[in-house]
Amino acid sequence: MRWTDAYEEIGRQIVVPVKLIHAIGAKGAILMAQLFHWLGKQQSEDGWIYKTQIELEEETGLSRHEQNTCVEILKKKQVLETRYDRLEHRLYYRISKDALDAIMEGNTPGEIRKADIGKADNRTSGSAQSGFREQRKADFAYIEQEKTTREDSKEEEARKRASYAASNGISGEDARALFGQWETGEWHDGAGNRICNWKQKLLTFRDSGYLPSQKRARNGHETMNNKRRNNDEMSNDQLKQKLLKIG
Repeated sequence: MRWTDAYEEIGRQIVVPVKLIHAIGAKGAILMAQLFHWLGKQQSEDGWIYKTQIELEEETGLSRHEQNTCVEILKKKQVLETRYDRLEHRLYYRISKDALDAIMEGNTPGEIRKADIGKADNRTSGSAQSGFREQRKADFAYIEQEKTTREDSKEEEARKRASYAASNGISGEDARALFGQWETGEWHDGAGNRICNWKQKLLTFRDSGYLPSQKRARNGHETMNNKRRNNDEMSNDQLKQKLLKIG
């Protein structure tokens, strides 16, 4: 298969300006480039973009941890803003164009040339072409290996969480329920607070009786008490009626 044919079959592609990579880092540039892709396609007129971390991982290849790191760095550079909607449990992003323009035009004022976008070098000498042909299979093998590595990393992370939960007396069912809830909420709890240390949060839920199994047991106990209370009240009413009949 020709390299160009294989490249077309890779799927989603992101155009990242080389100058942007030098300015804010490779991973940050990838994230910003993808947000630029969605700029104007979002429903918010104020420029806020809603994308889940799962969607961004599929679109950019950046893991949740890499996204969090990029976002913190970009916020420090003041080129990205975030807003968390507690009611909808959604994290929104907005590009700070003025700050980004100031960084991009700091060294070379004026428009960014089209030559700045894409590969920095495009030499096509005989030796370069030969090396390119030799390398292309390794390039795509690396892409597949990188994808497999990310999937393995997810599985390893899930095993670590399950192991830690089990070692602290938390069932796998409770752990899966909580981690699933936190991942869906972009690692914010029900009150909208950012979960920075999932181990500590897990133990806090256990000690406070907030595990799903603890809630079910508590609800079941309350239901039984209510039934007993109702039965006792019925028994008292029946006794009163009998006494009235006797009287």
